Amino acid sequence: VASAFGAGEIIRMADAWTGLNNRLRLVTERQEEFAEAQANVLRIAQETRQPLDATAELYQRIAQNQEALQLSGQGVADVVSTISKAMVVSGTSAQAAEAALVQLGQAFASGVLRGEELNAVMEQAPGLARAIADGLGVPIGTLREMGKAGELTAAQVIAALQKQSGAVDEAFGGMDATISQAMTNLRTSLQIFV
Repeated sequence: VASAFGAGEIIRMADAWTGLNNRLRLVTERQEEFAEAQANVLRIAQETRQPLDATAELYQRIAQNQEALQLSGQGVADVVSTISKAMVVSGTSAQAAEAALVQLGQAFASGVLRGEELNAVMEQAPGLARAIADGLGVPIGTLREMGKAGELTAAQVIAALQKQSGAVDEAFGGMDATISQAMTNLRTSLQIFV
C-alpha cells in the first residue's frame, strides 16, 4: 500500500478515518451507538458506491437533528442510504455527487434546503431532486419556488425521501457500477484498511 500510494496519501487516508470517527462521536453518546453509526456509514458508502467522507458528513448533519426530525439511529441510516442511492440514479460523477452531498449536509445543518444548497442538488443530483419533488407531490420546477420561500425544511425533505425510498431502491437496483464508482469503493476499502 505504501509503495502504491506514498506516505502522504496514507497519512491523508488515516486522517480522514480519524475525522470520520470524530464526526460520529459528536452525534453518538455510547460506544454501542458509535459502533452502529460507524457500521452504517461504512455499509452505506460501500453499497451505494459513494465517497466515505461525504457519506459520513451527511450522516452527521442529519444525526445532529435526529430528535427534531424524529428519527432513530436506523432512521438516519435509511435516509442517508436513500440519498446516496439517489445520487447514483442521478448519474453524476463522483466529484459532483460528493459536492452535492456536502451541500445537502449543510442544508440539513441549517434546517432548510434553499439557495446554493438547493441549486447544487438540482444541478448535480437530478435524481435526488426528482425524489424530493415526487415525495412532496409537486413538479420538480416548484422546488426552486419552495426553496426561495423557505418551505423546504429538513423535516419536509426527510419525509419526502422516506416516501420515495422504495422507488429510489428500485431505480438504484437497475444501475450498474461505473469504473469511477468502483474506484470510489476501492478507495473506501483502502481507507478502512489503512
